[in-house]
Amino acid sequence: MRVRSRERLSKERRALTSLVGARGSLVSLHHELATQAAHPEIHPGEVFVGNFTKQEFAECRWKSKRRGSVAYRPDGSPASTRLRPVFVAELEVVAAGYRVKNGHFDI
Repeated sequence: MRVRSRERLSKERRALTSLVGARGSLVSLHHELATQAAHPEIHPGEVFVGNFTKQEFAECRWKSKRRGSVAYRPDGSPASTRLRPVFVAELEVVAAGYRVKNGHFDI
């Protein structure tokens, strides 16, 4: 497992909190961002944000957010049926000052 500095973890936490709000599931979202390969439902020009519940999706602050149909675990198996993948426009992510790499946030 990769060890990250405290400063980098703090930066990641701030970035992720801005994505889903203070009540979002930051630990699971961070794990997904770090490990999941390209999601099969991603459209060109989109970024995979993570798998969210309906409430987390409602709290997500991205204007271009879109829910997919099937959430997958990092190993490729389907996740809980109460979770759905969430995607946002890469242009919006870059305009907000984040970097994107291979359809994911590069924090």
